[in-house]
Amino acid sequence: MGEVDLFLELPDGFVLVDHKSFPGGEGERDRRLTEEWAPQLGWYAKVLGQALGKPLKAAYIHLPIRGEMAEVQLG
Repeated sequence: MGEVDLFLELPDGFVLVDHKSFPGGEGERDRRLTEEWAPQLGWYAKVLGQALGKPLKAAYIHLPIRGEMAEVQLG
């Protein structure tokens, strides 16, 4: 599954950010977001939530090559 790229612990929860070096088009980006990246972030959120004892506040995919940041809705 990989490893968490970045998480920010807040007093009332945490935020996840996963970096992807993806240069492709929007259609492929959207497919990967729903089929691959969201489930991966969901797994990270579950494990971190248990370890920290705090809820997920937000999750993002950072696409630096495309210059984008996409919020991912989990659960």
